[in-house]
Amino acid sequence: MASLYKKKSGYWYITGYNEGKKFFLSTHSKSKTKAQYALDDFKRNNGQLTYQGDTTFESFINVFRQYIQTHLRRKTIELYEMVIRNMINYKDRYNISFNSYRLKNISYIALENFVMSLKERYSITSVNMHIRCIKAIFNYAIKIKYLKDNPAEHLKQLETFRKNKIYIPDEHLQLIIDNADGNMKDIILISLYTACRRNEIINMRYMDIDINKRTINIKSDEQFQTKHKHDRVIYISDELKDILNKFYYDEDGTAILHAPEERLFDIKSFSVTHRFKRICRKLALPESYHFHCLRHTAISNLSSAGATLKSIMTIAGHSSIRTTENYLHNISKDIINAVNLVSYKKL
Repeated sequence: MASLYKKKSGYWYITGYNEGKKFFLSTHSKSKTKAQYALDDFKRNNGQLTYQGDTTFESFINVFRQYIQTHLRRKTIELYEMVIRNMINYKDRYNISFNSYRLKNISYIALENFVMSLKERYSITSVNMHIRCIKAIFNYAIKIKYLKDNPAEHLKQLETFRKNKIYIPDEHLQLIIDNADGNMKDIILISLYTACRRNEIINMRYMDIDINKRTINIKSDEQFQTKHKHDRVIYISDELKDILNKFYYDEDGTAILHAPEERLFDIKSFSVTHRFKRICRKLALPESYHFHCLRHTAISNLSSAGATLKSIMTIAGHSSIRTTENYLHNISKDIINAVNLVSYKKL
């Protein structure tokens, strides 16, 4: 026999036993009256909840927010919150906001108009990010039986043009390194030697590095997740080993003790970004330079030095060989030498 149960969150759940196993099914409501309606509906439909499209967008969003708080990472939650905030603040030509809509009455046209309004304030990339989030929000409404169909299903992403990756030439790299102070210089050099992303570097812990085996383990865990949530191993070159040694030994060769979980760099990601940009501006270097350009440069230099495509893919942590191929724009020295073998000056 199914019954109602109120959890500490304040939401009511339908609970009972199915084939000897206890189950909890959220009614997505803090109102006992509405929860009772859901329980009666559950019993009438032989253990199935019917669709609840009569709920308001505002009520559904409160349920969705509860879901993302327990299932998604902080950065992803912040992303969804921005999209939700923009949807709530948006008003159509009749000065009506989404919060005033019944969920089932939100149409493709209403969402399309909202997306078009974003183009005035956001880049194409940001607008497309909104579209992906909107689709996911309404897919969740289908999952919890608030809707049968997704009104955002046919929203099309805006056409984007692939930006050329920016590579920093050696003479500019030397200027940047010479003007970097403190731990910033080490962060820049580690980026160039490993092709690691910014957050991968600042989340490196002493337990992740094995100087003797000459490996750095880039791992996803509760504290940090890599871009594709895949672990990988980076091998330490001779020059990188010299840089890392000073974290383990002082000038006299005495070992420095660290807690295994301690990070090499006590710095925030935004601080790395701002300090790198400040160096570039001080040197009057191109405004297009940003910290991620170091990764592009490292991968490009590996290619120019003759590293195989498979090796570059492994070092960079790319999930697809096609991603790696996007970096191989430089004309190799072998090809240049090959075309110079032929001369027609004597003709």
